[in-house]
Amino acid sequence: MGYVIIGWFLKFISTRSYRLFVWYRIFLGLALYLLLGFNVISA
Repeated sequence: MGYVIIGWFLKFISTRSYRLFVWYRIFLGLALYLLLGFNVISA
């Protein structure tokens, strides 16, 4: 399954820009930081 996702991601990146991926990672990191900060989840 991992190879399928990596293959799809590399194909996606080759035809589009990294911008969507960068915003996804920033949003995910910020959400994780907030969840940890408000003790919704524990480390």
